[in-house]
Amino acid sequence: MANELLGTWKLVSSDQFDDYMKDIGRSVRGRSSTRSQSNADTKHANRKRKQSAGEDLGQPSRSVCFATRKLAVTLKPDVIICNDGNKWNIKTESTFKNTDLCFVLNELFEETTADGRTCQTTITLDGGKLIQHQKWDEKGEEKESTITREVQKNQLITTCIFGDTQCRRVYDRK
Repeated sequence: MANELLGTWKLVSSDQFDDYMKDIGRSVRGRSSTRSQSNADTKHANRKRKQSAGEDLGQPSRSVCFATRKLAVTLKPDVIICNDGNKWNIKTESTFKNTDLCFVLNELFEETTADGRTCQTTITLDGGKLIQHQKWDEKGEEKESTITREVQKNQLITTCIFGDTQCRRVYDRK
């Protein structure tokens, strides 16, 4: 049940994580699949668009860039899950980036993800599974991702779903 989730977990395998991050990044950027402009033309057009929209040109794109994705795929982060009643905490620690997600079960909260998205998130506990449901708006279109954490055969299985892309990450108890 819920107590099985508690503890420190070390990543041992990850399938389709790069694809998941790439698709989330496409969504965040709203990137088109057609490439009719040259890279220089595209950069110039994007800079002009940002200037006209009043965006800060010094800020990096919120997309999950190629280098970050490739680095993230090589990491073996620890995940620490603890709770006090309905108050939960999920910490992810690696040599690259640490995150700390504090929440109350069944309560909507604003989450800033490791890739920079601002989501309206609800996390529920259903049959021993922590189910994290993220929603965010991208250019007027609502996007959703679901992350499920459950223990199977003494391993923490994390399944991340965005659209048709599904990622599976497996952790052993430390």
